[in-house]
Amino acid sequence: MDLLLRGAAALVTGGSRGIGLATARTLLEEGAVVSIVSRRQESVDRALALLSPLGTVYGFTADVRDDEAVAAAEDAAAEAMGGLDVLIANAGVPGAHANLSEMPSTVWDEVMDTNLRAVFVSCREGARLIRATGRGGRMVLVSSAAAYVAEPHLGHYTAAKAALTGLTKALAVDLAPFEIAVNCVAPGLVDTDQSAEWITPGEPVALVKGPAQASEIAAAITFLASPRNQFIRGTTLVVDGGQIIRGLNGPG
Repeated sequence: MDLLLRGAAALVTGGSRGIGLATARTLLEEGAVVSIVSRRQESVDRALALLSPLGTVYGFTADVRDDEAVAAAEDAAAEAMGGLDVLIANAGVPGAHANLSEMPSTVWDEVMDTNLRAVFVSCREGARLIRATGRGGRMVLVSSAAAYVAEPHLGHYTAAKAALTGLTKALAVDLAPFEIAVNCVAPGLVDTDQSAEWITPGEPVALVKGPAQASEIAAAITFLASPRNQFIRGTTLVVDGGQIIRGLNGPG
């Protein structure tokens, strides 16, 4: 199926690794022009080396917790691509593990700043740039199955990822007048370096198989980000292979 993304300008935060990198790859394969944003230049350079053979891709650095840096990176990406049609708000961290009854506020704040506040800022700045084109667009936020099944000592991660489902609904309502469709994907356990500690070889984590590949999550994100998606708004699509209904934990 042609997802009608050829020539679309797409930006992926946290686009240098894992789900973000896989999503950038899938968007390029669909013919989009892509910009990735990551915190470190060396990470951006490695990702660009992998992605450049697939199409037109740009890389920018920004700490997503820094409002001015996010705005500058998104402005630069839109200028390079000739506008912005799609924003994938993917950047996030699991944070240090701690029981909520003993968790320092600094640990809580780090996860909330990166996984929730930074997503709001990225979407706010992205909405400004998409509105400037006058042609509407798409946003996809990346939550987690951990929003629905809590894991001990990851309460801050669960709270932040659960909040993204509400933020998705609110953005969908506020941005609807500008023809910006907003949705969310909640991955289950995915085979990335970030989730390696949660994966036990040979142990099932879902109804269909072991941990998902990042490309499988990217496929869901890319569909929601495409013009083929006309009637899904404010929804969180859980992509976990049945992990939640089996009551199996582990962050996505």
